[in-house]
Amino acid sequence: YRRSLEIREQVLGADHPDTANSLNNLALLYQSQGRYEAAEPLYRRSLDIHERLLGADHPATATSLNNLALLYESQGRYEAAEPLYSRAIAIDRRRSVPRDLKFASRLLTLAQIYEKLEQPDQAQKLFQEIVVILRAKLSKNNPQLLLMEAKLRPKKSNKSKSKNRQSKKRS
Repeated sequence: YRRSLEIREQVLGADHPDTANSLNNLALLYQSQGRYEAAEPLYRRSLDIHERLLGADHPATATSLNNLALLYESQGRYEAAEPLYSRAIAIDRRRSVPRDLKFASRLLTLAQIYEKLEQPDQAQKLFQEIVVILRAKLSKNNPQLLLMEAKLRPKKSNKSKSKNRQSKKRS
């Protein structure tokens, strides 16, 4: 990947969408190796090139945002990941990306970030949207769909669980 990046920089220049793709590929490799410090500047540079040359609403920009967010998420940097995921999804919405399983997967990732950030209302809104997509695409007994539907069920509070345990002990 490094050699591919060097060639593209020489032939196409440092500011070319294909160079940005090579940066992204090398960053993915570094991330898979746990070399997060090496991956981050490559992801950032790829995002910068895509935004400047292709525009803020281009699918490649959304992919760059998503990949940088994935890096942050893998590092536990949820506050940094959330706005990037949100921007990527907003781009998809503006571009009328099909509401398919890939889109549902992006929504799920953001919903899980909201859960980690203790923002359950935001997560629930996304889980509701995910369920609508999954119901349209999957059978009603599909495990993914059932799992998402379970996320929408109201959770019993610890107090009600505690009361149930106490009343069982008294019986």
